[in-house]
Amino acid sequence: MRHANNRPARRKGFSLIVALFLTVMMAMSLAVFNRMAGDAQFDWNRAYADACARNLAASGLAWGRLHPQTTGGDIVKTGKVHRDLDVSALGIPNGKLCLTAELNGQGQLVFQVNTAVPFANRVFPRTERYLAQPANQGTPGVERQ
Repeated sequence: MRHANNRPARRKGFSLIVALFLTVMMAMSLAVFNRMAGDAQFDWNRAYADACARNLAASGLAWGRLHPQTTGGDIVKTGKVHRDLDVSALGIPNGKLCLTAELNGQGQLVFQVNTAVPFANRVFPRTERYLAQPANQGTPGVERQ
C-alpha cells in the first residue's frame, strides 16, 4: 500500500519538473527573440538614418551647384565658404545640413557635406567630400573623393 500511495506523489513531482523546464525554455526563447528584435530595430533605424543622410547630402550638393554665385564669389575672396542650410521642408525633424565649399591646392572646387540625422534617441552624423567637375570638362557634376 505504501508503494501505491507514493506513486501519485512521484507523478506530480515529475509533472512539476516538466512544467518548470518548459517555462524556463520559453523564457530563454523569448529573451533570444527580444534581443534579435532589438538588433533588427537598430538596423532599421540605421538604414533609415543613412537614407536621410544621403538625401540631405544630395540636396546640399544640388544647392551648391545651383547657387554658384553664393559659393563661388565668396570662395575667391576667402578661400572657403560655409553654409548651414534649412532642411525643415525635407521632412527630417531636427536634421542638420552644412555645406562647405573650398578650393583645393589645384584650384578645384571641393564640397564637404556634413549631415546629422537624429532618430530614436541617437544622432547619426555623416561627412562626405566631393570634387566639383568644371563645366568645360564634359558634363558638370561632382565626383566623390
